[in-house]
Amino acid sequence: MGPVHENPAEAVAAMRDLGARRAIGIHFGTFRLTDEGISRPVEELEAALANETPQPDFRVLAFGEGWDVTPLTPGP
Repeated sequence: MGPVHENPAEAVAAMRDLGARRAIGIHFGTFRLTDEGISRPVEELEAALANETPQPDFRVLAFGEGWDVTPLTPGP
């Protein structure tokens, strides 16, 4: 699915490159479409985030979970 999806490391890099201050992982774990384990995307995201300083606010929500996002003040 590479041409139309990012892997977790690419998603973290995109967050960094775009200067995003928040991100949320979506479109995984609903359907088994690959040979990888169902929890593998979250594990790979956690590994990619572990290498980032400062630690980005990149979340993975549980099924049905919400995230009340407060507006951010403009960055530098």
